[in-house]
Amino acid sequence: MLRVASIVEDLLACKWSTALLSLLADGEKRPSQLLRCCPGLSPKVMNERLKKMVGFRLVNRFVYGEKPPIRVVYKLTPLGMRLAAIVREIEQLQSELDRGLFKPEGESADIS
Repeated sequence: MLRVASIVEDLLACKWSTALLSLLADGEKRPSQLLRCCPGLSPKVMNERLKKMVGFRLVNRFVYGEKPPIRVVYKLTPLGMRLAAIVREIEQLQSELDRGLFKPEGESADIS
């Protein structure tokens, strides 16, 4: 049985997983598109992370064609879409924190 806490922990522990999740939230992508959008991501690491995300049922892998050249496409599942929305909320919270919107009690936040 999959545990959401374990999935989130694994996903947040790897910057490439969250990057891939965010990219796939915008629609299905081929591996070459994902690599172009993630400078520094190696094909090996991308394939490992995507395989793990498929195992977590966050991503579906579709293979079109029976003989070369085949076409592989990745697309988020409904569970993946929900998790992508949560990751975006976390990214938004970090952005607000970086801008100083959260101050210790007694200090006023700068909302400019």
